Amino acid sequence: MLELIKASVRDFMDDDCTTMAAALSYYTVFSLPPLLVLILLLVGAVMDPQDVQGSLEISRALDQAIAERPLFPPEPFARRSVEDAERWGHDELQPIPRRIFRRAVVRDRALRRWVAADVAGVPAPALMAALTKPVAARRSAESGGDEATIRADVGRLPGLLDHVDALVGAGVIGTDQPNAADFQILSSVRVLLDFKALPAAEDRPSAQRARRLFPYWEGEMPYFELP
Repeated sequence: MLELIKASVRDFMDDDCTTMAAALSYYTVFSLPPLLVLILLLVGAVMDPQDVQGSLEISRALDQAIAERPLFPPEPFARRSVEDAERWGHDELQPIPRRIFRRAVVRDRALRRWVAADVAGVPAPALMAALTKPVAARRSAESGGDEATIRADVGRLPGLLDHVDALVGAGVIGTDQPNAADFQILSSVRVLLDFKALPAAEDRPSAQRARRLFPYWEGEMPYFELP
């Protein structure tokens, strides 16, 4: 029995199950809402999966596959504006909540326990919180989540959110017809709103649009300290 437990824990860590489970609740919405991810399974049945890896490729595949619900406007200038905003969200904004959360999971054993218990639903969450710290550290390193970088990220956030508010004001995102840039950018804003140690941003237009686009959230993320 002891060998079985050891083998199970080893396989659990090798497969990075806590990160994968957390992805189902939080990380997937950094790019597209869960509904569109499910739709992607249908897209994969008729398109080469190698052609639709990554959120930018996914949005274009969905735009082609579901003509009645486009993710990009047909007018060329408007489409370019959405594409530029989507790319900006992918390159500049999306990595920040990813780095913050992954580093927090390394630093905070209670947060790892929450991931194991409430997100992954695995048995013995306290044990898993102890055993999965090396996995969390590896994932944090992969995303460039050292403390100096995260402090710089937090310092940049007000300016980045100002840019998101400007995109809302210009009508590029935040309209009644969500586009690919909405899902790319506002999902990241919505995740950031759950990081309770960050300065309050609820009054921002981008925060209001993010809560409107993603009104329901599974579970309550615990408070964790920033570096």
